[in-house]
Amino acid sequence: MWISCGFTGGAIAGGLISTALIPWGGWRSVFLVGGVLPLGIAAVMYWRLPESLLFLSLQHGAHDKLSQLLRRIAPDVDPGRDLHLARPEQVAGRGSPAKLFRDGRALMTLLLWLANFANLLNLFFLANWLPLLSTRMGFSSSTAVLMGTTLQLGGLIGAVFMGPLIDRLEPFPGTVVCVAGLLGRQDEAAADPAQAELIMRTNYVAPSLFLGEIANRMERRGSGTIIGISSVAGDRGRAANYLYGSAKAGLTAFLSGLRNRLAGSGVHVITVKPGFVDTRMTEGMKLPPLLTAQPDEVGRAVLDAEARHRDILYVRAIWRPVMAIICLVPERLFKRMRL
Repeated sequence: MWISCGFTGGAIAGGLISTALIPWGGWRSVFLVGGVLPLGIAAVMYWRLPESLLFLSLQHGAHDKLSQLLRRIAPDVDPGRDLHLARPEQVAGRGSPAKLFRDGRALMTLLLWLANFANLLNLFFLANWLPLLSTRMGFSSSTAVLMGTTLQLGGLIGAVFMGPLIDRLEPFPGTVVCVAGLLGRQDEAAADPAQAELIMRTNYVAPSLFLGEIANRMERRGSGTIIGISSVAGDRGRAANYLYGSAKAGLTAFLSGLRNRLAGSGVHVITVKPGFVDTRMTEGMKLPPLLTAQPDEVGRAVLDAEARHRDILYVRAIWRPVMAIICLVPERLFKRMRL
């Protein structure tokens, strides 16, 4: 977990440094420092970062360095007694990306690429959209960069706090259900980056980080069920709730990719799309009875989906054809509709 936090930690550091540099030296100073600083870090790494154990084991005369590193990693190990060096088996031929599409791996390869592309694209839009919207709202460039940095900061804090929380779950549960939702007000959030970010973090960033940690634990154990509550709003963006819908679309893509990754590992992932549910979130809204489920109805449907090992669950079956039709409407017509 700590190693994976390096990505978001670097993004946070870059954002904070840029926030301080822009008022002092303008945008050019960001590129200057961004070019010089990595060179300095590379020099320190060259002199201070040790070679890998595998590389040292293949070098003649590097036994002493290898022993020192092993003592730092495992002080109780005696290299002279416990260390036995063996050369790795040489593999004939060279690897080729074309092998990923042979022997029935083509579909799986394309699905993995698509899932990872969708997740990274979602992160790219979040990281770039927040500063852009902030500047158009009249904030300074340094403040806009700082707002974008909070996205990464939220991910880092979530990972740091969720990791120990998950470690304290004993015994580790066989089924984990993630229910997190914040509808917000579309008109207000569209004009307020802070509200928009809160909607996105609540509905996508935090649940994905949490379920990612859960998935790693279950995969190591070799069993478990993950149930993520997404929404039909994520099937296609609509003007009435595109901030909420885009976050749920990200969660749906995350769960799909996670399900694809864990196939065959003994861990099952279920995506639940309840549709309208009569809860506090929808209080005061005029909901069509045919499309509106009750909370206990959702609970029973989820339990049934777990028992049957379903992949995707629309709580009320009518939502499946409804959303299929909505997704088939050509964009030139859909953009004129008010749904």
